[in-house]
Amino acid sequence: MHLTASDGTSFQFAVAGYQFPALATAEYDSNWLNIRIAATHSNGSWHAQDPSLLTYELQELVEWLEHVRSPRSGSSSLDFVEPCLEFHLRVTAQGERILVVHLASEFAPPWLTPGAEAVAGIDLQFPIALLDLESAAASLRDDLSKFPQRAER
Repeated sequence: MHLTASDGTSFQFAVAGYQFPALATAEYDSNWLNIRIAATHSNGSWHAQDPSLLTYELQELVEWLEHVRSPRSGSSSLDFVEPCLEFHLRVTAQGERILVVHLASEFAPPWLTPGAEAVAGIDLQFPIALLDLESAAASLRDDLSKFPQRAER
């Protein structure tokens, strides 16, 4: 998935593989995915990788992105077991819909001081009108097809 805003803000997200590739039947651990991100903010660019999503959380993200395209979308936020990545829908006073990607802890930029500042994290903002969320969801669905859920929840 690749998101870009006109101000140069960008966010790339891809599945790098299972955290435990040889572990296929453990109820929980078999489904952890290594997530690779690359981001650009007005303060700089960075990249990181962390086992931060479960397979079924990636499925939730795909479905959320598909629904958030609609002005009548349901939930305005999506977070996961690992709090280093969150997605939010924000509506400005002018009615503009903004997709906010919150990155913290393991995904925080290197200029944030380790500790409280990194835990608080940083937001990347993308006007939804300028995004191709259908392609973003499709790319994540493709990742999910390569790394499906391997054990029951």
